[in-house]
Amino acid sequence: MNTCNLTNYEISVAVKKALKQKQWSVRHCCKMYNENIQLIDSNYQNINPLDKDFVQRVRNNKFSVVTKRVVALCDFLGIDLKRNKVVNCVTLLEDEFIKFEKIISNNPLLEEKARKLLKNIIDVITCEEGPKNEIY
Repeated sequence: MNTCNLTNYEISVAVKKALKQKQWSVRHCCKMYNENIQLIDSNYQNINPLDKDFVQRVRNNKFSVVTKRVVALCDFLGIDLKRNKVVNCVTLLEDEFIKFEKIISNNPLLEEKARKLLKNIIDVITCEEGPKNEIY
């Protein structure tokens, strides 16, 4: 059994990414898992089959405990839960940045405002001293 070093959010991002890379729907993932997991690893014989609702909850970070089913799903998808926790913010926010870029690329005025907003966010995050009540 894996020891989990990832947060639930990181697991969700990894599941989402794995499904996207394999080009699997949630239903297809369940079907492949349920047909093959017992052949792959006998440790998972006593775990209930997956259903689309369960995979959807894991994929959307709507689960609170990393259960044996979550571990089995991650093992099946090739997600290493034991890896050292090195959070790469770009990787975690990659999908959000891609969506954001698509939205603002079609609207020059919005792009200018978004740049200013991001600059202000960076200024707030990196500001250690200075006025605390300043509105940007």
